[in-house]
Amino acid sequence: MAPSAIAAKADVYVQEPDGSHHKAAASTPRALETAELPQVVATYAQATRNALQAGFDGVEIHAANGYLLDQFLCSNSNQRTDNYGGSVENRARLVLDVVDAVIAAAGDAGIVGIRISPLGTFNGVEDANPLETFSYLLGQLNSRGLAYVHVNKPDWPVAATKASTSCWRRCARSTRVTLSSLAVWTATAPLQRLIAAWRSLPPLVAPTSPTPIWSRACRPARR
Repeated sequence: MAPSAIAAKADVYVQEPDGSHHKAAASTPRALETAELPQVVATYAQATRNALQAGFDGVEIHAANGYLLDQFLCSNSNQRTDNYGGSVENRARLVLDVVDAVIAAAGDAGIVGIRISPLGTFNGVEDANPLETFSYLLGQLNSRGLAYVHVNKPDWPVAATKASTSCWRRCARSTRVTLSSLAVWTATAPLQRLIAAWRSLPPLVAPTSPTPIWSRACRPARR
């Protein structure tokens, strides 16, 4: 399932009945019907309740890296003509519906985070105007009081990483982000580089120390 019936630009492994396996082009997904989207939102809310019941201190909404919510956000993977496609407001609608449902299920926005990947291109999912798209999304998230925004910098080509950093800084400068914390992550960055990236963020972001998030993630589960 996907926002639109567009095949991912990727190969998948196929295992035959005799045990042999090979690569094949990804199949074309079925476009979700508008009437199905409330159930998608409800699934995220139920997953939140399950996580908290299992003892997790919080949850992170995965809206990055070509997964379903990222597909709805990005213009090339979302070719819908209903209220969930077309304009940036419509393409962000499902993400924000999920954010609101997860906050309601958690009972506290301060234990909810979200992961985004401006300029991500995984499996061909990318946006034609990431500055516009993610500036709008950050502006909407601004009023939700989330614990943090987890920004995934591409760790493939260096040019993409630099472009992502530039895009993020421009988004941050164009939107007054007042989330309680913000993290910038890259798969290969040691802790010292992550802290340096944190401290180099533009003044408008005004993040608090990252320590509360890391300590909360590491402390024993609630009883």
